[in-house]
Amino acid sequence: MNSKSTNPSGTVGSLTQSDLLVVIANTVQDRLFLLQVEAGASFRFLCINDAFLKGTGLTREQVIGKRIDEIIPSPFHAFVHGKLQDVIRDKTTTLWTEHAVLLPEKHEGEVAVTPITDETGNVVQLAGVIRDINWRRNEEEEGRELTCHLIQLQDEERRRIGRELHDSTAQELAAVGMNIGLVLNRTEGGDTTNDTLLSDSLAIIEQCNRDIRTLAYLLHPPLLEDAGLSAASHEYVNGFSQRSGINVTIDVSPDLGRLPTATEQALFRVVQESLGNVHRHSGSTTAAIRIWREDDRVILEIKDQGHGLPPDMISAEDGRISKVGVGIAGMRERLRQLGGRFTIESNTQGTTVMAMVHTKRNEL
Repeated sequence: MNSKSTNPSGTVGSLTQSDLLVVIANTVQDRLFLLQVEAGASFRFLCINDAFLKGTGLTREQVIGKRIDEIIPSPFHAFVHGKLQDVIRDKTTTLWTEHAVLLPEKHEGEVAVTPITDETGNVVQLAGVIRDINWRRNEEEEGRELTCHLIQLQDEERRRIGRELHDSTAQELAAVGMNIGLVLNRTEGGDTTNDTLLSDSLAIIEQCNRDIRTLAYLLHPPLLEDAGLSAASHEYVNGFSQRSGINVTIDVSPDLGRLPTATEQALFRVVQESLGNVHRHSGSTTAAIRIWREDDRVILEIKDQGHGLPPDMISAEDGRISKVGVGIAGMRERLRQLGGRFTIESNTQGTTVMAMVHTKRNEL
């Protein structure tokens, strides 16, 4: 840098420091403004940047020297005045979210206002920044849409793999088992070692076949499509109890009926994932499931009597779940896509998972 480009008079090249601040302010994408604090809780615009004008659709002449009441829509007057009074009273930067200073039908902004005091400590000006957060909301929505698409693909892939395992792999293993059985019948008694090897191989194939059929069912229970959530959940709970040794009771309201396919799939996956968590993490020997209707809602509740979620998953401030795994996030997202709600309450006496979905009886 050329040392002659700056001098004690506060100029840089041919620009003063004030000019440079204006240039910098006008290159910033956030909307900047400076307010003069006047008597009678009045606030007047002293300075704004180009991004502010672009965001409001106004010209500089329409803003500079005007009171905020003349610029922002009237429904927001009391709210904004209250926030600015808070800044003056507390003499600290205050943050909030609003539509008022931006184009209400297009933008939402995060506002930060900082007090500027004189030598006596009185707040004489307020410097503000408005950050457009529409882009963040758009990204979040795009992320949700992608997650929704991935979950749908996952369900379709599970269905495909489950059917392949059931209709192809399991049948082929059964055929191999039949062949080994025939060989064993023909050669039995000729060689004890061969007989033992063939018997052991036959037992292994039969076990593999059972495991594959179980896996195929877990990936895609055909009963869910054929008979609905109640029948599929009862069948799954019976198999889960046998495999895990956990005593699970299930109570389904007789008037549940059939639900929309997406709702039945989502609630069934919550049952699967929740019972899997009971088995893997809770230490509970029992669990209880309830599914019932309440007006236009279907509610699923799963309780265990385990030692609760790990402490690092619970926020010390409010007791809410602060860190979730893929399984919990997936359950929550499935319910969110349906306009439902997913909650978890956990302590050292156990965990309760609840899922709620709005569904009318005639939606199917």
